[in-house]
Order: sequence, then structure tokens, then C-alpha cells
Amino acid sequence: MTTSEKVKLVGLLDKYKSELAERNMKREKDKWGGIVPTKALYNHARIISEKLANEIGDELKSMWEA
Repeated sequence: MTTSEKVKLVGLLDKYKSELAERNMKREKDKWGGIVPTKALYNHARIISEKLANEIGDELKSMWEA
């Protein structure tokens, strides 16, 4: 996976996390009346996003590297 693909994926995961947080605060129910497990989904997306962000940080070059 290229660095640019990782950056796009982190952006999408951040958007997904914000949507999950909003759903959790609204306590939306699914069609069967159960509450969707948004906290677990949010934590999984957060962990993946942090891991990718660390990989991106390792791959980025400083201004002294050509």
C-alpha cells in the first residue's frame, strides 16, 4: 500500500469514526430494535487509523532528506 493510499484511508477512517460517535450519542436502533455496537466499531477504526498514521509518519521524509 502506498503512502498516498494510507493517507486517504486514514481520512476515511476518521470520517467513519465521527459518524459512529454521532450514532452512539443519538442511541439509534436497528430495524430489530437493538442498539448498534458503535463503541466497539469506533475503537477498531481508531486502532487501525493510529497504526496507519504511525506508518505514514515513518514513511514521510523530513526537509533534510532528498
